[in-house]
Amino acid sequence: MRESGVFQAHSIPPGWVSGLPGLKNIPPLMWYRVFLPVLMPENEKVLYLDADTLVMGDMSELWNTQLGSNFFAAVKNVLEPEYASWPRSLGLSLDSSYANSGVLLMNLAEMRARDFHKKVADYGRNPPCRLLWPDQDALNVVAESYVRFVHPRWNCQNSLFYLREASLVHGAAAVNDATRNPGVLHFEGGLKPWHYLSRHPFRSHYLRYRRESPWPDVEIEGRSLVNMLLRPFPTPAAIKVLKLLDQFRRALRKNMLNKRSRG
Repeated sequence: MRESGVFQAHSIPPGWVSGLPGLKNIPPLMWYRVFLPVLMPENEKVLYLDADTLVMGDMSELWNTQLGSNFFAAVKNVLEPEYASWPRSLGLSLDSSYANSGVLLMNLAEMRARDFHKKVADYGRNPPCRLLWPDQDALNVVAESYVRFVHPRWNCQNSLFYLREASLVHGAAAVNDATRNPGVLHFEGGLKPWHYLSRHPFRSHYLRYRRESPWPDVEIEGRSLVNMLLRPFPTPAAIKVLKLLDQFRRALRKNMLNKRSRG
């Protein structure tokens, strides 16, 4: 039996995100979720999900999480080794964990009472340094010490399958439980389930549900010669090679621009 829902669109005035930073392939619309306390004034809480998530079962346990005075409930983010010190660079204390913002049970009442959205937007417009993950960084800084961290199965990120650091962040038992019985799959990072190199254990689930949607045709991205050569390798190794190639391209492009500027 399928449960139905009601779709309701909300209009975001352009001025709300004016001056807020985006990423290379993501415009400032990533900040829209920050304004949910204002957009939904009649609601006490809301469950926010990124577009690259897949709900795998009953969400009542997560929905019934007691938030208290916390701004939101979230899952800790597993950072790659080269970004391990990033939370400290933002000024977060050693005792603070860094949350992934792809799945958030948001305490709208508390956010409204403490002008949370204004503080997050102000930080985004005037950050102390260039932000790596703009809105996620701002959410973590403003909400520090007021985050309820939950089991990783409620935001089962790609990193839980591919990064050894996941066991250090969550514990081996929790990672094993999350990857075997995910509540919400989050295909974060570069290899989405529609990418040629994706070998995600639950990729078939995404493709099956996609075929049942109004947009059943899946265009597989990344059918390049390089990716064909990388496909037989384990995913962590393929990702590492792709990053090295991207760094090489960036360095080459920078060198060419420097030569042109020197005439």
